[in-house]
Amino acid sequence: MPVRAPISSYTPTPAPEGLQAELSVIVSEHIDATVDFLCKLSRYSHAIYYYQYKDMVVANSTTESIPKETVQEICQQVAHCAKGEQLDSESSIFETIQGVFEDSHDFAPESIYVVGNATASTESTLTIILCADKTQLIPVHMQTCLDEYILQRYSSLQMIIDSKTAYRQLADLEEINASRSKYFSIIAHDLRAPFHGILSCADILMHERATLDDEASLRLVEYINDTAQSTYSLLESLLNWAMAEGGRFHFKPVHFNVNDVVQSVVDLLNSSAFKKKIKLKCDVAGQLYAFGDVRMMTSVIQNLTSNALKFTNANADKEILICAQQDQNWVEIRIQDQGVGMTEMQREKLFQQDTIPSTQGTSGEKGTGLGLVLCKRFVENNGGTIAVESIKNQGTRFIVRIPVGSIDLV
Repeated sequence: MPVRAPISSYTPTPAPEGLQAELSVIVSEHIDATVDFLCKLSRYSHAIYYYQYKDMVVANSTTESIPKETVQEICQQVAHCAKGEQLDSESSIFETIQGVFEDSHDFAPESIYVVGNATASTESTLTIILCADKTQLIPVHMQTCLDEYILQRYSSLQMIIDSKTAYRQLADLEEINASRSKYFSIIAHDLRAPFHGILSCADILMHERATLDDEASLRLVEYINDTAQSTYSLLESLLNWAMAEGGRFHFKPVHFNVNDVVQSVVDLLNSSAFKKKIKLKCDVAGQLYAFGDVRMMTSVIQNLTSNALKFTNANADKEILICAQQDQNWVEIRIQDQGVGMTEMQREKLFQQDTIPSTQGTSGEKGTGLGLVLCKRFVENNGGTIAVESIKNQGTRFIVRIPVGSIDLV
């Protein structure tokens, strides 16, 4: 019973994570069809096979009563001990195969034939052993045909694996590109509001300087300075995040003080509120802690507060309230405005990226249309929920719930 030398020098490429389950099904179907045809050509009634590709192992037999672990062990012995040699009825491996079939299938092979013993690389191995209940002699020309058939099937299997791997890698690259595009949309969205305040104050200083007294001018300069400092800090944080994460959204939860996050948002958006003569108020306990990704949650609160400013009329003695409290195992954060509100249809489509366009604010402010979609994604990444309550021409309240944290673990 000749044992064939390696039938292919093909070197497979690595399979990405999450693909092995799909590849295992493909490999099993491919080799099952191959083995079935080999049995018909050779007139060997039974077969076992073993295929290994990196960490993926597929072992099977024509009879389901033989455990896959046993098939794997036998084929590994054949691949390791019988390369380039012949196996006869006296060999321990032959006796092992006889015993396995006799115990599990009431069938004792009188001859076995290793029709495929392929080792393409240290990461890929294929062994196929055919078994017959009587001595079978396979002509030389038939052996050559079987070898050529196995070579073709083995090569086509590797091509299928490579194509599936390449397709998955392409899909991963497309996902990375999409994530990066959305990420930089966040940067644009988060920076737009504070820059509106800076530009507006600068414009007043440039064109209305003569009408301002020293106190008013100083107040504007202080707003520009404070907002520029806060905006620079935000930009630095966002860019560091982008560089560290390679454009992907990675969830890194910590226990953080909710009041610190809310106060940083208020400080950043105060100039925009000042411009529209809207009061920004916060009501958060100093020792209220949540568990989540600080950068994600800062972005969520900033986006929602920025939207509240955007859709609240200027010069109308209005206020926006950011409050937070603990509700059992949750921290509930509410952003309440006295703005233009929404219709029921607008609320239903609010978090759907493909159906809701960007809407101009009460003072013509522009947006990307992605802010609320990203807020929902970030909140859900933190294991929380986001809801909205709104009445047309009366105002809107966003309710964010995230897991409660602990000061002891900060």
